[in-house]
Amino acid sequence: MEISHYEVTVRYQLMPECLSGVTTILATSTERLAKFELRFLLAVSAVKVNNESAAFTAENGVLTVTPKDAIEPGADLLVVVSYYDSPANHSDGWGWEHTPGGAVVVSSPQWLYPSADGRTEWATQSVQIVVPKGLKVEPVAADSDRLVEQLC
Repeated sequence: MEISHYEVTVRYQLMPECLSGVTTILATSTERLAKFELRFLLAVSAVKVNNESAAFTAENGVLTVTPKDAIEPGADLLVVVSYYDSPANHSDGWGWEHTPGGAVVVSSPQWLYPSADGRTEWATQSVQIVVPKGLKVEPVAADSDRLVEQLC
């Protein structure tokens, strides 16, 4: 599967700490897919593939998605993953660090959204993070990434 774009909207709540979100993934199947895997550490509530509910399991940071029907090579995929969880329920040893006024997310996206982390292709990303009033989102990323607009 070759992913071309991630559209991510997450909402962070401080007390009690939780992260909810919806990630939309645009991709093309490079082979026949009866199932596929994404990296993600938080609990998933629903997955849709091409606007149809899909079966899924999540274990040890791997989200395995089984579409209603197998995806044929060359077919476009629209994958929508909904999630809601407390990062405190999970640990990968590092990546989500609690601070007195919120949290710092370092390294892989698996704390914020499901992705094909570790794959060789590069996908575009649009990430919107909504935080409570008084908190800030401070992006620190590669030169190609930039904060387009701070909404809160």
